[in-house]
Amino acid sequence: MAPEARFVITSTGTFDFTPAFEDTILGIIPSVLFVTVALQRLFWLARQPRKVVKSHRSILKVASNNLRPRKHRWFWGLIGLYTALQLALLVYWVLNTGKLLSSHLRTSAAVLAFLDGLLLLFLSHAEHTRSVRPSTIINVYILFTLLFDCVAARTIWLPGFNFTIAGLFTSAIAIKLFVLTSEVWGKRPILLSQYQNLSPEATSGILARSIFWWLNSLMRTGFARSLTNHDLLPIHDSLAARRLLHKARESFAAANQSNRHALAFSTLWATKYIFLAAVAPRLALATFKYTLPFLITRTTSWTADPSQSDAVGWGLTGAWLLVFLGQAISNGFYYQMTYRFVTAIRGSLCSVIFTKTLELRSTALDESVAVSLMSTDTDSICQSAATLHELWASPIESAVAIFLLYRQLGLAALAPVFVAIIATAGMLQLARFIGTAKKRWMRGIQTRVDVTASVLASMKVSIQRHLMILVLNERIEN
Repeated sequence: MAPEARFVITSTGTFDFTPAFEDTILGIIPSVLFVTVALQRLFWLARQPRKVVKSHRSILKVASNNLRPRKHRWFWGLIGLYTALQLALLVYWVLNTGKLLSSHLRTSAAVLAFLDGLLLLFLSHAEHTRSVRPSTIINVYILFTLLFDCVAARTIWLPGFNFTIAGLFTSAIAIKLFVLTSEVWGKRPILLSQYQNLSPEATSGILARSIFWWLNSLMRTGFARSLTNHDLLPIHDSLAARRLLHKARESFAAANQSNRHALAFSTLWATKYIFLAAVAPRLALATFKYTLPFLITRTTSWTADPSQSDAVGWGLTGAWLLVFLGQAISNGFYYQMTYRFVTAIRGSLCSVIFTKTLELRSTALDESVAVSLMSTDTDSICQSAATLHELWASPIESAVAIFLLYRQLGLAALAPVFVAIIATAGMLQLARFIGTAKKRWMRGIQTRVDVTASVLASMKVSIQRHLMILVLNERIEN
């Protein structure tokens, strides 16, 4: 097999990335994905209003090199300089094809990199002026391609490559790092007045949200003094009670209300986008979780064979780092999206119950019913909603786990399957009694709430009468 056709093992038989792998997987595919997504994003942003005041940061990123545009207007901006370097690289690759360790794949990757630079010019300006947060597409693209370019730079600096190309490529990496630094900045100080009250989460970029950096201000305040209601951060607009109530009412009005589960399905439909936001992090979490057995197997075989090169060990070290880092970030995103969904469910139900209570007469409904619905019943529903994604994720993970066990143990892997089936059957039998017991428990809670409310109401009346008597006595004496 020709060296260009290989992807991981080089022509010398050592463990390394080949030029074909670097050009295709680390170059062409990310560029194609970026062009596809960025064009759609540009069309969407074109219909959005301006969200920031006129500032020089977009000029810094796109057209100028300083905060004094009159004096430095002729300077290329960061992205403009990056695009110019990509054009120079493209020209060098085309002119030296056949003379250097080059190929048509590398030329294609250079063409796409130049197109990415041109697209970045327009997308960066549109994202800066028409979005309240740093661009997720640009940050993700630049972050991953920076890592990929570092791998490619190591290859380009090997003997046999042109020194000019290596220098241009390294300079492009340095400029791309500055572009990433400029793109991750938040824009809250320059947002228009109608966007100043947004939550820090809504104005934070993907990198800040992946490590919950937007919570640092609240943490610093809590470290300095006790938190009050005024110190708490505003919630996201999608979790506002007014918006949740509007969606819940519309969804319930369109549902088949003769169905006993109409409220459950309509509430789930009203919060469907918040629910679906946790699907991708959950899939990523499962992927990273089941990558660990393969890494453990490969690491064990590497340590048991002293003849294997150190390059394999460094590759495994990088793989372990990526897996644990990806697992931590995907786990954080998953639980954040899950409890955002739980909050949306709670907000929808409590808003509907509260509105319905106001519409009824005071004698038409017992006070304890509304209180228990907004507290105990809603809490029970929210506890179940927190594990709703496990209904589809657990079967997938179980199937993958059984397959991995079957590869190692053969038919003996069916033993835990039978144990799981027996345990599931037992839980289903117990579930038949849970519903009746829970109804009795809820009735007991309603009775307790009713008695407590009656006692507090009678105490309130007694205190009011006592105060009135004191006031009247004081007036009579005076």
